[in-house]
This record gives sequence, structure tokens and C-alpha cells, in this order.
Amino acid sequence: MRSNTFFKKAALLCCGYGLMSDAVIVPLTTSILKDFPGTGEVLINFIIGGSFIFSLISALVTGRVIHRFNKKNVLLFGTLVYSIASFASAFAPNIAFLAVTRAIDGLTDGMVGVAVVLAISELFGDPLERNSMLGLHWTAVSAYGVALSLLSGFLCVYSWRASLFSNILSFITPLLIWIYVPSMPPRETAVRPAAANGSHDKAKEKLPWLWISFSLLAALVLNCLSNVFYFTADFYVAERALGSSALTGAFTAMSTVGGAAGLVFGRLYGKLKNAFPVMMFAAAAAGTASLAFPIGALWICFFHIIIGATYTLGLSYYQASVVERIHSAKSGQILSFFDVTSYIGLSSSAYVPMVVALFTGSESYVTCYIPISIVLLVFSGIYLLLLLHARKKD
Repeated sequence: MRSNTFFKKAALLCCGYGLMSDAVIVPLTTSILKDFPGTGEVLINFIIGGSFIFSLISALVTGRVIHRFNKKNVLLFGTLVYSIASFASAFAPNIAFLAVTRAIDGLTDGMVGVAVVLAISELFGDPLERNSMLGLHWTAVSAYGVALSLLSGFLCVYSWRASLFSNILSFITPLLIWIYVPSMPPRETAVRPAAANGSHDKAKEKLPWLWISFSLLAALVLNCLSNVFYFTADFYVAERALGSSALTGAFTAMSTVGGAAGLVFGRLYGKLKNAFPVMMFAAAAAGTASLAFPIGALWICFFHIIIGATYTLGLSYYQASVVERIHSAKSGQILSFFDVTSYIGLSSSAYVPMVVALFTGSESYVTCYIPISIVLLVFSGIYLLLLLHARKKD
């Protein structure tokens, strides 16, 4: 039994491999352009990072319809199609073929991203175990980002096709799902007979739209602002004359190291509950504000670990909250909204310094972190007021 439980968890954690597919392709840009000269900037940008557009679409569709299907079959289909498409991309005869396989990667990423969280919520009934698995899921995603980037960069020395050929490893995921993940048929088939007798609790299906709307806004802010340094670190290093771009790689890697905080999410959330977002936004604000001061490289690494930790904990927190607050018949749809919010936040991060410059008149990448930290602190304050109000009400 323990062995099966271990492999069941391993199968679900392997689903994060596809969510970091960009980590394989990003180091290959110049190598791909050498083999396919004349490729337009729009097309190569789509191949590198544009597949998230398809992830948005598939996440929304999956969140809407997944409760009609067996979640094991959705995971199996998504991970298998991803594995086939990503592996086939190594044999791309032309740039158009590569673009199509990347679009398929995006579609399956959005599908699996929603399905795996719902699978975790259904297979792990104990709140501590469920929340620990959600934290582990995002820790695994971060680990895949590090491992795949390093592996792809190493293999690219020989050939960009060799890097993409490494996607053969992704076939492990559908194999584990097929063998070890139990069937998860639609829950509605068990609910409808009770509903027909008038005993189904309709109140539980009523969506708390005020909480959902504010949480989506807060998640968007956290996803966007906690990734600003990650995407603009090279400019920050240049402005402060800290060294070469090699240092940039060390700084950005710290964000992924911070993802290890997901390992303790279950216990942290269990202890803090509604106070969790207060601490999360406050920590993100403190870590971000520190970057505006003339601190050394080691301190920058330390504070970026904190920022990276709050990003991973934030993803885990909002997904755990949806599972706890939203009726199972609607949770997939709401989770898809949070997935879309995450994609939008990530894609917007690099443009934040431009927006700050527009309002402040300063184009400094160093000073932009003060306004960013203030916004994060405001959300921490709002969550604190909501917490105090709820306690006073009780």
C-alpha cells in the first residue's frame, strides 16, 4: 500500500514536467535560427514563449468541462499528447512544424495544470496531506525548471535537436499515471440522485464571487510583481555594475531555489490559515524593497530566495483556498481562472519597470522596486484588515 501511495504521488508530481516545457526550449533560440535562417521575430518568439496563449485557452475550457470526464483519463491524455508532441519536435523538418508542436505543448499544459490540482484535491481527503501535495507540486515544478534548463543547455552544445530529444523523459509521466493513479469518474454521477430527491445542498454550489474577484486580483499582483526581478535581473546587474551576465544566472536561479518553500506549505497553511496571505505579501514586500538598496550579491541572492518562495507559496495558497471554499462541481472552473491569472502575471512581469517609469519619471531598474514593494505591502495590509474584521465578527 505504501509503495502504491508513493508512486501515485510521484505520478502526480511528474505532471509538473510539462508545465516547465519552456525551460527546454528557451536556451535553444540562436541554435534554431542557425538551422532555419530567415525565421521571423514573431514566429521565433512564439516558439520560445508564445505557447502560453494556448495554455490560457485550454485551461479555461478544461476548467469548464473537466467535471464531465474521468480526471485520470484527462491527465493521461494530456501528458501523453504532450510527450508525443515535445519529443516529435526534435525531428522538426522546418520551423512551422516546430511552431505546431509548441502550440500543442501549450494546449496540454493548460489542460494538465487544471486537472492535476483537481486530482490532488480528490485523491487526498486529509487537508494537511492535500495542501502538502499542492506545495510539493509547485516545488517539483521549480525543480524541473532548474534541471531542464541545465540539461537543455548542456545538450545544446551538441545540437538543439539533442536538447529536444531529452523530452523522451516525459513519457515516464503518462506511464506512471496509467499504472498508479486510480480512476476518478465524474462526481456528478453520484450527486444527481440526491439532487433529484431535493436533498442536494444548493447553497454549497453558490459561488463567493466577491472573494473570488479579490483573490484573482491579489494573485495577479503577486504573480506579476514577484517575478519582476526574475525577468529584468540582467538590467539590474548592469545598472549596479555588479558584474557579468553570469551573475544574472545565479540571481535568477535563487528564485527557483525559493520554490523549495512549497515543501512546508501544508504545515504553514495549517497553522496560519487566514493569516497566511498577510505574511506572504509582507515577505514579498520586504524582499522586493531590499533590492532598491546597495546590498551585496549574497544579500541579493538571499532576498530573491524569499521572493521566489512567496511566488510558490502564493500559487499553492490560492489553489488550496479554491479547493476548500468552492463546491467540487465548480472548483475546476475557478481553478482555471487562477491558472489564467498566473500566465497573465508572468507574461506582464517584464513590463512592470516601464509602467513604474511612466508614473515616476525614473527609468532606473533599481529604484522601481520601492513602488513595487509598496503595492505588495498594501495588499498585505488589506488582508490584515480582513483578518481583523473576521476575528472581530467571530
